[in-house]
Amino acid sequence: PQVMRWQRVSVNMYRRMGKIARAADLTLPSIVAPDAALPLQTAAGILAAHAHGACSPGLAPRGARLYSATAGASQSSQHYGGGGGGAPSRAFPSYSIFGTDALLTLKPLLPTFKPAGGDGVALDRRGKLMLSFTPSVGGGEAVHSGGGGGGGNWKWQEQLTMALTVEELGLLVNQLPMHEVEICRAGSHQMKSRGVGGGEYSLAPEGEVSDAPDKVLTVTPGDGATVTFAIDFVRDGVGGQISPLEENSRHAPMEVVAQAGDFEVCKRLMEASIPQLLGWNSMMDIGVQSMITRSGGR
Repeated sequence: PQVMRWQRVSVNMYRRMGKIARAADLTLPSIVAPDAALPLQTAAGILAAHAHGACSPGLAPRGARLYSATAGASQSSQHYGGGGGGAPSRAFPSYSIFGTDALLTLKPLLPTFKPAGGDGVALDRRGKLMLSFTPSVGGGEAVHSGGGGGGGNWKWQEQLTMALTVEELGLLVNQLPMHEVEICRAGSHQMKSRGVGGGEYSLAPEGEVSDAPDKVLTVTPGDGATVTFAIDFVRDGVGGQISPLEENSRHAPMEVVAQAGDFEVCKRLMEASIPQLLGWNSMMDIGVQSMITRSGGR
């Protein structure tokens, strides 16, 4: 294990740090006593942070929890409001675009993994990117008063969703914003996509035959580099159909117009999500680290 150099912090230095903390509305870790032994870099960092107006690992906002260094590493973690100490174990990334009558949100459905080869790991199920269309309560300018979709401006229980596969994300990234893309969830639960030239192909085996209308996501380039995301239920080319499989189909069609900046963010998120949804980055990191460990052991 790594050996760290330690230096005793005098009572005067600790008192000085206490004055700094009180002046900056910060608190010292309760674990640190006036005669405690701190790493040299920690004590110096506390005073340097005050000189530069910044917060170092030795000082934390009131209400935060910090831990002293242990053998080999300096550990500090904030106390998050979700309960329990330490860093959060879950995260909920999302990106939203506000339309006039609906809200479009992108959220990842993460991949799952399984043990393999005794001490290995393999992909169990690919992830997907969920697109959610949420109707507004009143529409118009009131939609934007929620501050990121909060408040009571959205009918959260009446969403329409479509989970996109990595291949469909690749299609969107490849075709847009030059060509329209249509992604279909047929009433028979087949997955079909159509890109440039109108070529259509199936992304899944045929399912059971059903008389339910198709759920169709259409992404269409517009004027001024805008891109319109629309979701609808279609039967025989006619939209606005009610699906017996989805009660919220009565709210279709819904659409959200993404401005140029909005769509650029969406496109970059889609492209960056593809390897993550395949578990590629995570497993590559594990594989590379394993090879490094083996090489170092020879």
